[in-house]
Amino acid sequence: MAAERETVYSRSSLAQKLGVSLKQLTRTLIEAGWITQHDSGWKLTAKGEFEGGRYRRSQKYGEYIVWPAAILTHKVFDTYATPAVGATALGKPFQLSGHTVNAALAELGWITPHLKGWKLTAAGVALGAAQREDAKTGIPYVSWPRDTATNEPLRQVLAQLAGTDVPCCEAGGAEQVCALDGHRLGSVEEARVDNWLYVHNIVHAYRRPLATDTAVQSDFFLPVYQVVIELWPPRGDAQILAAKLEKRELYRRRQLKFIELQADDFGRLDEVLNRELFKLGVEV
Repeated sequence: MAAERETVYSRSSLAQKLGVSLKQLTRTLIEAGWITQHDSGWKLTAKGEFEGGRYRRSQKYGEYIVWPAAILTHKVFDTYATPAVGATALGKPFQLSGHTVNAALAELGWITPHLKGWKLTAAGVALGAAQREDAKTGIPYVSWPRDTATNEPLRQVLAQLAGTDVPCCEAGGAEQVCALDGHRLGSVEEARVDNWLYVHNIVHAYRRPLATDTAVQSDFFLPVYQVVIELWPPRGDAQILAAKLEKRELYRRRQLKFIELQADDFGRLDEVLNRELFKLGVEV
């Protein structure tokens, strides 16, 4: 019986196994003195050969370095002991779903949609992220270094989506709330809805007059789907509530598709908007 072939890892497969980026692994191997770069590519040092590295040749890739499976437990990789995290973990402190965090990461240009999953961009690779693939479905996803949670641009976007740190701006002498897409809105609740629509690539207008009745302004209008979104204020006076009820009746008479968001919906926009939009034929 032929002997079983030893499991070995190329640099890229070793990086995946360790949960780090190829760039981060290569830096570790260089600093450990195991490999060095030459014009023709990467070369093993005597130290690297001692640790089990060797060359392999293929018709497709030419000569490249492989490492034995035992290398995974080497102390040189102790700094990788803190596991990488996914989008769900990044969103947990902000009470945001992994789906919305991925949308935010795409807005930053760090990942891009690919079929049912996500692919890394060059910007994401530079941050130390690693491309992964679900073992059962083959759907691509991305894992991130744990310190990505402290990345300031990402923290700002997630805080705005969560409504915990929404910047103010002035328009015509009046203070308003600024959304990620530049819209100036009247409340933090409106900004949260605007930001959610923006990162999920849903084209929307703010306080747009209805085509059927230009005297009436919807809070948000989704022109591609002809859907209106109305926000009920947490503490509305009688006049505001009467106006909202009037608009609701108008939408029903005109047979317009509309969604109403109540005060307790703003803390769970992922759940509510995904569900209500899906009912109206909009898949996010």
